[in-house]
Amino acid sequence: MKGRCIRRYSTESSEGNTYWHHVHSFTTLDGQNIEFKEDAVLLAQGDTMTVRYRPAPRTATIMGPAGPGRPSLEASSVS
Repeated sequence: MKGRCIRRYSTESSEGNTYWHHVHSFTTLDGQNIEFKEDAVLLAQGDTMTVRYRPAPRTATIMGPAGPGRPSLEASSVS
């Protein structure tokens, strides 16, 4: 499925290290909008990517050269 990075933000640890976080969004075949967080890659807000989504168990991950390609993160619905 085609997804998009909808939010990118950083946090700083107490040691002064900066960590980037990314929230991605895509629409399932039945029209449900899904957002999930995956921090393994550095993308700009608005970048598109291929997402692998599995409804049971509910997982989503970035595929291809932009991501690790392993469904390790739980996707969360957006109301």
